[in-house]
Amino acid sequence: MHVILAGGGTGGHLFPGVAAAQGLRDLDPSIRVTWLCTDRAMDAAQVGRYGLSHDILPAPRLGGWRAWLRFPFAFAAAVRRAGAYLDDRKPGIVVSLGGYGGAPAVRAAAARGIPALLLEQNVVPGRANRYLARYAARVLAQWAESVPRFGRHAAKVEVTGNPVREEIVRADPAEARRAFGLAPDRRTLLVMGGSQGAGGINRAFEAQAALVGTQRDRLQVIHLAGTEPAAEALRRAYAGAGVAASVMAFCDRMALVQSAADFVVSRAGGTSIAELAVLGVPAALVPYPHAAEDHQRHNARAAASSGGAIVVEESALQTEAGLRPLLERAAGDAGVLAEMARRMRSLGRPEARRVVAERIRALATAG
Repeated sequence: MHVILAGGGTGGHLFPGVAAAQGLRDLDPSIRVTWLCTDRAMDAAQVGRYGLSHDILPAPRLGGWRAWLRFPFAFAAAVRRAGAYLDDRKPGIVVSLGGYGGAPAVRAAAARGIPALLLEQNVVPGRANRYLARYAARVLAQWAESVPRFGRHAAKVEVTGNPVREEIVRADPAEARRAFGLAPDRRTLLVMGGSQGAGGINRAFEAQAALVGTQRDRLQVIHLAGTEPAAEALRRAYAGAGVAASVMAFCDRMALVQSAADFVVSRAGGTSIAELAVLGVPAALVPYPHAAEDHQRHNARAAASSGGAIVVEESALQTEAGLRPLLERAAGDAGVLAEMARRMRSLGRPEARRVVAERIRALATAG
């Protein structure tokens, strides 16, 4: 059996694909998986890091009015290229990881009678998945709230959870703390903005590093800044406030980083929430204000309804009145954090990797 994984573009779409590939390997090592990436540099880099076979198929994106004018022609060309690729590879199924990157392959698969399956990470399905649902045999979603949003295609949707990478599921918090040399007598606050949208969070913590410093006897910080210039500015700010902080632009060891944390300040991407839920790490979720259709706000509210997370607006994070309660919660009552962790873990679906792999295999062999 040959499975094509199609799409990428962000970590939120790439990492569920990695998890699905791992699940397929565990289910049946003879299943061959090939990844059809977008032309963004991070796709090939991340897929290659996991040793997965991949090829690149550029896919058009919607943007300004010029992109809208070009889109029908660019998309038709991408579908033709995807069709030629599928004719050559003859897969049993195409799995789109969400987002624009998988759309040409799904359209080409539908034209050839190859079953297609969609993964949806967010409460509000993206425009691509809402469009592609008519061509897909199944949609596997993280949130029950997503089902009615697929309209007349809702019957195709199954809530399986979002598949999470093997190293996240198996992460050992004690090992993670040793790896980062963290002090055992302080809580660890992890601050991260995701593969996109770190800027607003960075600015809030850089400007208010002195406020973070008021908790320096109780908190230590790991901060993923997204770029090296931002990381350097944050290092200076934390050092000036006497905060024990490990600041990095990026970290490839996200399982270690997240499992080392006692509390997280994070954007509200669907995959980030899925990983934190499996780990049982309580969070302050800061919706990215420019996310398409404000989908991160819906994700954050769904996670917060469990009691394992709180929602903090980016504008509030920029103020002392908004940041101080968050820091006090991270450094405060251990019982409150333990209950938040328990409630966050109740959202986790560590079995999703296996379940998604089973659904892929079943659909590929049904015909």
